[in-house]
Amino acid sequence: MKLARDILDKLANATDSKDIAAIFTSIRETYGVENLVYHAVNVKGLTKDGPFLRLTYSDDWIARYYEKNYFDIDPVVEEGTRAFMPFNWSDLDWEGKRRQEFAEDAAGHSVGTSGLTVPVRGPNGQHALFSVATCLSDKSWTRQMREHLPQLHNIAHAVHEATVRVEGVSAAAPISLSGRERDVLQWAGAGKTTDEIAQILGISERTVRVYLDTSRYKLTATNRTHAVARALGLGLIHPPD
Repeated sequence: MKLARDILDKLANATDSKDIAAIFTSIRETYGVENLVYHAVNVKGLTKDGPFLRLTYSDDWIARYYEKNYFDIDPVVEEGTRAFMPFNWSDLDWEGKRRQEFAEDAAGHSVGTSGLTVPVRGPNGQHALFSVATCLSDKSWTRQMREHLPQLHNIAHAVHEATVRVEGVSAAAPISLSGRERDVLQWAGAGKTTDEIAQILGISERTVRVYLDTSRYKLTATNRTHAVARALGLGLIHPPD
């Protein structure tokens, strides 16, 4: 958890693309993955000339990917266009000759064919994807992913917020949370249940739920975890100890 907190702190303080590149290296080392991809699909000011990509794949694989037009058959891209929740690559449809050839080609380039993608959805139709790729077996990766999913979910949203800020994209009006909304999200980020948060803050469970709902609305988040991730990425709460 401390390593994840360090990564989130660095993302919150990143000032240029070099900072984010260095953080990508830290993420790869921390979670033992081969590659990372941040893919902005629709982010006003960032994707005006097409998708925005920040990735760690080798130049050889990037050239190969475009040469073979894998974008059209990549099941990760296909699922990412419609997904709202994180998905494990092993759950995707890899059937068909071209997709199997694609997977074999990726493995031959040490790209990693196991992985996780976290969709990032924001205000005004913002849509981005954050993916980690590994050469671990599906079984080993699934076990590791279950352990680290909450951390990677938070990191994905923090990467998005940092990229938007670093690239100078015009942001929407600043989001403001009340003190109580921040308190509730802070404890939710620490893994506390609604009942536990109510006891800690000395308020009713119903009131906790109200604060969670209002903060989720302000953050245009789909659920509690998404709200915590967005608040962390925006620096409205601090990473849990």
